Amino acid sequence: MPISRRQFELGITPQVEEWMGKLYDFLADHRNQAYSEKELTMSLQVNPSVMETGLLEYALKVLVATDAVDSRIVDGETYYAFQQAVEKGTWRSAVPF
Repeated sequence: MPISRRQFELGITPQVEEWMGKLYDFLADHRNQAYSEKELTMSLQVNPSVMETGLLEYALKVLVATDAVDSRIVDGETYYAFQQAVEKGTWRSAVPF
């Protein structure tokens, strides 16, 4: 199954991009809070089988790389928060520079 050029550039599968969208939307809706991966898993009711695949972890990593989401280590645990608006079709900034 072919993937889009942007998926190729980001090194993601359609499944990873689907989780990126879910995570991004959730964090965008909760801009005043930051969440650990465990809290995101619980909030999004992620199936344990998805966790075993590493899709969620990789999706978060790519979101951070695209500057859509920011991450910080707080008391030994990584937290994620909304950073900036992006176009989900391209995962590029929605705000022109």
